[in-house]
Amino acid sequence: MRQRYVLVAIAAILLVSFLMPSEVYAPPQNEYHDRNYDVYRGAPIRTATVLCKSETREYYQYLVNWSLRYPHDVFYSRSGIARTTILIKNWSAFKSSLPFSCEILSSGIISPEKEKYSPLEVLYNVSILLKNMTAGTADYEKLKPFFIYASTYSSPPRYPSPRTNNSLADVMIITTDLKEVNGRPFAALWGLVIVLSAFGLTLSRRKKVYLAVFVILLILGAFFVGKFRYLEHERVKWNHNVASALSLEGTDGKCWPLIGVINTPSNSDAGNIPKALRLINETRSRVLGVSFEDYIVKLRVGVSPRNYEELLKRAEETGLEVDAKSESWVLGVINETRRSYEAQEELIGTLEKYLPKLSPSERNAMEGFLEMQKKNIKRSQMNLNASRACYEVDLAIPSRYGTFYYGSLSDSLAVLALLSIGMTLLADWRLRNGKERGDKT
Repeated sequence: MRQRYVLVAIAAILLVSFLMPSEVYAPPQNEYHDRNYDVYRGAPIRTATVLCKSETREYYQYLVNWSLRYPHDVFYSRSGIARTTILIKNWSAFKSSLPFSCEILSSGIISPEKEKYSPLEVLYNVSILLKNMTAGTADYEKLKPFFIYASTYSSPPRYPSPRTNNSLADVMIITTDLKEVNGRPFAALWGLVIVLSAFGLTLSRRKKVYLAVFVILLILGAFFVGKFRYLEHERVKWNHNVASALSLEGTDGKCWPLIGVINTPSNSDAGNIPKALRLINETRSRVLGVSFEDYIVKLRVGVSPRNYEELLKRAEETGLEVDAKSESWVLGVINETRRSYEAQEELIGTLEKYLPKLSPSERNAMEGFLEMQKKNIKRSQMNLNASRACYEVDLAIPSRYGTFYYGSLSDSLAVLALLSIGMTLLADWRLRNGKERGDKT
């Protein structure tokens, strides 16, 4: 009798799970930081507005930390929108190091000019001037009402703020990642199913019809809770490994331009990230630079030409996704670039011989063309020199572990559990009904 009550309770819990959403509204936590510097001390040479957009909360937090590294005014965030004003001492360096997905919406240099006053302050200055002009005359008495009115807007003398070479930027950070996967409530419900199933097992030692269903429920509940704990553990490990990758410092060297990408799948084992990082050392490669680009952390890797094929082969063996050009293809492009470089050198040398024979206007046009060709040949020469040292390959690491919707898994398991419960209750009813008929006969 009590077994039926336990099964009904489990069925009620599983029916409740169908009503639970797979995702819940959970914007990033609101933050407030007081100013760490008086950014308005002194007149800036430039003002700007910077907008940063993020589609993952991991990158949103990265952008928040980035803005707080500068001298800043009050920082506040709410519902995935953060704002502050930062002080920039080197504008060129700031522009070149602007994070991915950040853009300068407006920027303008403030020209030095005289202090501006409001119309009412100007009116007060006029009243002082008229007082001096009409003092001792009949007009002074006539203007007294005006003097009284204008004196209301008197203000202490103002002095222009000292001009600095700093820039001020209003920074706004926005994220669209305002929902989280709803996992813990589902795990709690299935944990309760496990407890009730274990209790039901103790009551069903002599009734095999109930014993089987409680074993099934116990297995289903253990599977869900085990899956939840494994994925959450992997997520924590993944975030830790991503932070380790971000902490690497690049050498900013020059290599033959990008020829391939090695990708770490977001649904793979979190241990693949340290494996990928070890490959860099084991193939005697080096990290050229590290950047956070919302969904991915990108490592620019310089690999020696003699170790290029080995890196790709070992990456595939590790379980990483490789999309790169073959070494023969790369060598073909390098040779083609070298032939083009030699042809451009010959072209420039030939054209320069005929420059003196051209008219001034023709010479100016030809010199512009030659300047463009020299820039191209310089770029080609830099790439050819770099090709002897290393090739550039990007290692892409997703910034977050693969998203798994626990609601879908819970619904599938709940359907199996409810079918098992329904079949058990039906079998029990038929057994009891047959027994009652037997007793009557």
